Formats: sequence, structure tokens, C-alpha cells
Amino acid sequence: TTNSTNVNPNYYWAWDPTLGTRGAYVSINVRFGIPSAGQANQYLQAGQAGFVQTTLTGPTHLTFTQSSKNVSNPQTQVFKSIDKKAASTGRLRLLLFENNALANNQTAADGLLILFDDAGNNDIDSEDAVKFTNLDENFATSNKGTLLGIESRATPNNLDEIPLEINTYRFSNYTIVAEGISLQGEVPYLLDSYKNVLTEIPLNGTVNYPFNVENDVPDSKAGNRFKIIYNAKRLSVEYKNLNEILLYPNPTNTGRFYLNIPQNMKDLEMTIYNALGAKILHKTNLKAGIEEAINTNVINSGLYFVKLTSEGKSITKKLMIN
Repeated sequence: TTNSTNVNPNYYWAWDPTLGTRGAYVSINVRFGIPSAGQANQYLQAGQAGFVQTTLTGPTHLTFTQSSKNVSNPQTQVFKSIDKKAASTGRLRLLLFENNALANNQTAADGLLILFDDAGNNDIDSEDAVKFTNLDENFATSNKGTLLGIESRATPNNLDEIPLEINTYRFSNYTIVAEGISLQGEVPYLLDSYKNVLTEIPLNGTVNYPFNVENDVPDSKAGNRFKIIYNAKRLSVEYKNLNEILLYPNPTNTGRFYLNIPQNMKDLEMTIYNALGAKILHKTNLKAGIEEAINTNVINSGLYFVKLTSEGKSITKKLMIN
């Protein structure tokens, strides 16, 4: 208050944008540099505004001089809130191409985008964009059954899974082009649950995953065939166990075959479908560590599909009956 008149020297008031949702006014004790909230102190920052109170009715005079400055104190955070600003931890873009279109540098049939940040959440909110349904192929994330064209999520951990949805296939041969853009945290993998194939997605860069759709195999064109997972080691072990189940003889001439089930299998179920996708046999509680005889009672020769499921994971094996 040097060279100033009619000013209360004990307090001033400032707007602190870091408080609450939209900011708030704070009162600052000038003598001790203590604010009612936030980080403001007795020093106005460069460019900062403040309010003062007059002591009497009448003119007021306030002067700042070079000697009023104090350059030895660190700046405060009255203009910004670091902890409230979402920090991006990368993007993941997935594009679906029909193979001929990809080979000829034509456009994708459809695509989706996943955004990650350290202040994000995995629930559906205004930061997510719902999927508009196309006339042809649709490619989206599936958040508890809601299809999203753009999904905003928290930085992933190794337990996360992001279900994907592809439907309305028109062709047999496709490629998913997965692009990681400045991804941080866990390494993502594209899981093809029909083929039991894991493909690592680079944190920066692209990878192509070609696949085919078989019209006579329901699992190959299932909408939930693909997902993004982060604990590749755990899932690799689980699918390895399923792959160790032996099915023989194959082909069979009688409709009867055997499953040799490993010791560590749990809650194993089996479903057999014909080439049209119709279910012809379902068995539950198949026991681990034994050779299980399966009698299909099928008299028609042809191609059949045996779906084996354990602890939420599935594989499908082809069975030929002569």
C-alpha cells in the first residue's frame, strides 16, 4: 500500500479457477499470505487480477512500482489446475477392410476409435459416441451391450478387456488394421476368440490381422468374435488348455468320438452344431482327466462343429462324420 490511499491493507480477493467445478472467489490475508482456499498468496502473479476494499467513502489511489515486485518467490497455480486436466494416454484406432479394398488402397468398410486418459472412466457417458448402424459392415466397441463408434476410457490395466462387435459381413476375407497412437501403460492385444490367436498392437504403429468368415460356421461370423485384451499371458495359458483337448477319431464313421480332457479343465461344456448352425447336442459338466465318450446319434454324414467352453473361454473344432 505504499503511495496508496483509502485501501484496506489487510486483505484482497481473487478468482481462483482451480476450485470446485467452475472456480471460486478466495480471500487472502496479506500479512501472512494465507488464502481462504487454494494456493493464492500475498503476491499477485504476473497478469493476475485482484479486488481491494476501500476504508472510507471517497477517491481511492493504488500504485504499483518496481520496488513492489518480489521475484524470489515461486509462482503459484492460481491460473491452472494440473490435477483436473485430463492427460491423454493415447489412442487406439481399428479399421475393418475387405481384403481387395485394402490391397487396392481403397477405403475401409468401417472403423472405431478408443481414447485413453488418466482421468477417464470405463462407463458410458457424454464422452462416448454411440454407433450409428451402417447398411453394410459395422465395427464398434461393445460396452455392456451398447455399441460405440468412439469410446473414452481410463488408462488400461492388465485386467481390462474391451469387447468388439462386427456384424453384417458381405464378403469372406477381411483385415483388421489396428493402430496404436502414443499409447501408454499396458500393451494391447487383439484376440480372435474363434481362431484363438493373439496379435500384439504396437504402442506406436500399425499391425494387420487378416481373417476369413465361413458362412457355415456360426462362431466364425459371431459378432463378439474379437476383443482387445491386456493380460495376454493369462489368456494364452487358458486357450492352450482348451487346445490340448483331443477329439478322435476324426473323421468318425459311426457318429461316436472321444474327448481326451486334461486334468486342469474346469466347468467344461460341449455343444455340437451342424453346418447350418443348428444345435444337435449339448453336454455339461464334462470331467477333467478322463476320456469322455460322445455319441452324437447322428446318422447323416457331413461337417459338424464341436464348441468347447471352459470358464468363459471357447474354442471350436471341426468334426467330420462319414
